[in-house]
Amino acid sequence: MYSGKILVAKEKNTVTAVKVNVSPTSRQRLTQERTVIPAGAVVMCVYEYVPESSLKNREKGMPTTPYLFVLYEDKTWEATPHTYGIVEPSDVLKGKSICFTGEDTTTKGTREYWKAVVEAYGGSYSSAVTSSTAYLVMGNIPGPTTKARKAKEKGVPCISYTEFEKMLTGS
Repeated sequence: MYSGKILVAKEKNTVTAVKVNVSPTSRQRLTQERTVIPAGAVVMCVYEYVPESSLKNREKGMPTTPYLFVLYEDKTWEATPHTYGIVEPSDVLKGKSICFTGEDTTTKGTREYWKAVVEAYGGSYSSAVTSSTAYLVMGNIPGPTTKARKAKEKGVPCISYTEFEKMLTGS
């Protein structure tokens, strides 16, 4: 699921360093060193370990919580899987400027996470709607925002975070 994938941190999370040459299932695998991986940071999953008891659940299509080991700042860290999103880099947004308004209440990705995703897909992030904005991605907001009004004036398509994610993944 995660192994070998490029991941983007959805939220800030504290991680613990893993000892070199120690089995990822060993109780002795962790060091005392900790760091914080900020939201939006891009990391590489170097290893994913799913306990045997969870493998049966995965085979049945049930959710599992693997141990996740990521490469960040030249070290391997044990991280919390649900705080990361998988990014399959592509050129889907190449040359396109994306603007956001409102919060993502569906996948709970932070603004930093979504900025990193836009860049991974070849696009650029814009903090304001302009005539060159390709999409305004909107969260649940009560009433129209200034950005939404500008998007309407300029003919910029407004889409939800869910629609934006589907566009990126091709689903």
